[in-house]
Amino acid sequence: MLGRVGGQMVTVTLILFVLARYHSPQLAGLTAFLAIFPGLVVSPLAGALLDRHGRARLVVLDYLIAAVSVGLIAMLSARALLPAGRLLAIVAVASLTNPLSNTGAQSLFPVLAPPALW
Repeated sequence: MLGRVGGQMVTVTLILFVLARYHSPQLAGLTAFLAIFPGLVVSPLAGALLDRHGRARLVVLDYLIAAVSVGLIAMLSARALLPAGRLLAIVAVASLTNPLSNTGAQSLFPVLAPPALW
């Protein structure tokens, strides 16, 4: 639950960051699109990967990639080395792993909860 709320907050924060930094609603909209769409395109592969390679490891991998991408955006922005194109590329690449944590966290619940609680 915390992971899902955190993921949504990152999206909102990213949009607010783009509006504050670049003063462009169009860029904020494109950023939101790239934060969602690439993940939707690869989401059918996420289920197969989660079944074959272990849910917990892939969820942790997604959280790690998300943390690195947010850190990279913050570091590059602080040093004034974050043009719009680089920001969009980082957001799009980070979006590719989002289905791993979304689907993986949902599929972990039946494994962690005892059958009596289902």
